[in-house]
Amino acid sequence: MKSKKRRGGIMLDIAVLILCLAVATSALASGMYAKFATKASSGSPLKAGVASLNVDAGLDKDAFTVDLNDGGSNTGEYLISLDNGSEVAVKYTVVLYFDADVSSFITPKLGEKKLIGASADGMEFKWTDFGSLDPDQTGISVPLYLEVGDNAPDDTYDFTVEVYFEQVD
Repeated sequence: MKSKKRRGGIMLDIAVLILCLAVATSALASGMYAKFATKASSGSPLKAGVASLNVDAGLDKDAFTVDLNDGGSNTGEYLISLDNGSEVAVKYTVVLYFDADVSSFITPKLGEKKLIGASADGMEFKWTDFGSLDPDQTGISVPLYLEVGDNAPDDTYDFTVEVYFEQVD
């Protein structure tokens, strides 16, 4: 019996196998298209331009201070503006950081969602996956209210606001 000799031998088999693996892994990796998280804080918008993700968060004031000296205001209002110039939908998380423990006398409210409870040290308030923006949705404004209780000590409290974006799968 005669056996047929294969053309190309084992090297051709290895090359075809490598090509098949490359195609398969690139198809799997394409599901990670534009997975990216970024943040903007304290009135300094940060734009992300990775792949097709283009998000922006801005805050309406440069100074983020709650002044409770001499009968200061019982409510502070700030405006967070959000833009999604991307080709993909994004969800966002908002985090509010104070320079001291204010959890016993300041209750933050983002939009209509009042947040009761803070981190262990009372300095961080977080609204995880607060909302989402559709592709090319711009000009969205979310109000941030700081309700101050009557038991607040006379003092000044600085804070920062960070907005984290993540692509919605």
